[in-house]
Amino acid sequence: MSSALVRSTPPFAAATLFPVPLLVLGGLLGGGFAAAALIYLTALRAVLDALITTAGAEAAPGVEFPAGERLLLTLGLLHFPLLALAVAAVAGATGLSLWEGVAMFFAFGLYFGQVSNSVAHELIHHTARLPFRLGKWMLISVGYGHHVSAHLKVHHRFVATPDDPATARAGESFYAFVRRAWGGAFRAGWDIEKSLAAEAGRPLSALRHPYVEYIMGAAAFAAASAAVFGPSGLAAWVLIAGYTQLMLLLSDYVQHYGLIRRRIDDDRYEPVAAWHSWNGAHWFSGGLMVNAARHSDHHMTPARPFAELALPHHMQGPRLPYSLPAMGAIALVPPVWRRVMDRRAAAWRARIEAGEISADRLPTPVPAAADASEPAAFAGAPAPTAAPATATPAVSTEAPAKGIMSRIFARTPAADEPAVATSAPAPAADATSLLREDDQSVEEFLARIARRANEPDPPEPEPVAAPADAADEIDSAELFGRELDDEEILAQEAERLKQIADQQVDQRRRRARRRIGEVRNPSVDLAKLDATVQEMVSQARKSERLRKRPFPSLATFDAQTGKKRSSLETTRRAAQLAAHAFAALMRGGPPDRRAEP
Repeated sequence: MSSALVRSTPPFAAATLFPVPLLVLGGLLGGGFAAAALIYLTALRAVLDALITTAGAEAAPGVEFPAGERLLLTLGLLHFPLLALAVAAVAGATGLSLWEGVAMFFAFGLYFGQVSNSVAHELIHHTARLPFRLGKWMLISVGYGHHVSAHLKVHHRFVATPDDPATARAGESFYAFVRRAWGGAFRAGWDIEKSLAAEAGRPLSALRHPYVEYIMGAAAFAAASAAVFGPSGLAAWVLIAGYTQLMLLLSDYVQHYGLIRRRIDDDRYEPVAAWHSWNGAHWFSGGLMVNAARHSDHHMTPARPFAELALPHHMQGPRLPYSLPAMGAIALVPPVWRRVMDRRAAAWRARIEAGEISADRLPTPVPAAADASEPAAFAGAPAPTAAPATATPAVSTEAPAKGIMSRIFARTPAADEPAVATSAPAPAADATSLLREDDQSVEEFLARIARRANEPDPPEPEPVAAPADAADEIDSAELFGRELDDEEILAQEAERLKQIADQQVDQRRRRARRRIGEVRNPSVDLAKLDATVQEMVSQARKSERLRKRPFPSLATFDAQTGKKRSSLETTRRAAQLAAHAFAALMRGGPPDRRAEP
């Protein structure tokens, strides 16, 4: 099994499968299990997202399968018995008290909204028949089957344009968005299914329309709930299905709020890019929602598996200030939502409309978490290009969201973030250009470093003048949650980057010496080295033969030891007799019998 697979898939499995036994026990027994299931999906998730804001690295292409595929199918199959248990628990069929039933309603609703919706979304993007149908029926089971047609054929085609009902407009509240998006998606999906069928030369009749399956399937689930659990079962299914749909609409609302695609001409918009979706960089929510928060990469490459989705650079892809579930909760309070998001969306919209942002003027997307041996400052991303001076506020970049630990151990922006205008010396960002892989030898690498060290320092940039009307400008610290660092902290950061550069140089030297040192060193005798290796191989084979030899029993060992002792005693006595006989012959008399033992 590939090491990348081991790193990439288990976090998703752990985050998504762990609440399943809590939900089952809570639905059947209630009590502490109901509280534990609700706490896991609310308080524990919020705490872990606040403490660990670093997103996990994406898997290497091709290593996500089959483990990731099995995880999606497992979660998809678990959805249906969990839905039946949820209807039974909320309807009172399992004997739960009022507070236990309410707790399980929210726990099941959150699980279906965050996990099941995300899994169904991944499955309907599959080209294989079985995963696609499983994802489709997961959505049908909660009365939202038309999302299959509307999402695949409308949303992905018209995202971030006025033609997409699932794109929230700037200043639009969530409740106004729900009234427009649900009905708009239903009508748009119906119309595009008929239009595509007509273009293909096979017009759809009313009975052959996919919406017949969507509607009749949802009616079958509602009827089954009523038949098994009575009117309370039907009411429970309606409540759970409505809550699950509300969670899906919250995700659509948050992930595209206020972002637009620039119009090229009367009939075309610019291609979908990273800056047309909001992204979440939180580790635990990403695992729980199978990377649904990495929305930009999903829209640019819809067929990419969830574990391979990359997090775009924060200067390309807008970042949410909090995790996706937390932003969904904020969206339920429109005044708070607008205060948090309106100016962020306006800043990105101004850059898009002015043409200040494009793929060739910004760093390419980098992995969300670089390997431990390569710090983020030296991940190889080119330095960002400064935006031209316009009337747009200068705070047009989005910093990654900060959690509690990030605020406790406050650090300055990384080397790939825009520097704050100050008179302090800039951090050693040029060290990234010193660490190239195309060096042919350690000597060339060190010589280039020495030449670079002797070059004069570049002139310091001129401080950016404050705008005339500072009250109307957007404060970057308030907008992006970033505290402006003083000269002392910048100097400390520069020293830290220099230390990292020194460590990188040492690591490169050691690796290069291991690669080429033995070949270039004339003192190494290859023949002797080969003989040593052959001797080690023979010793290893001999040890293997001795290890396979059966161990003698204790009786056999004692018998062999006794024989050796008697033989040694006889030899000693014969030596003593020979010594006395020789002495007697030298004296000329008979041997001294008293000396016999």
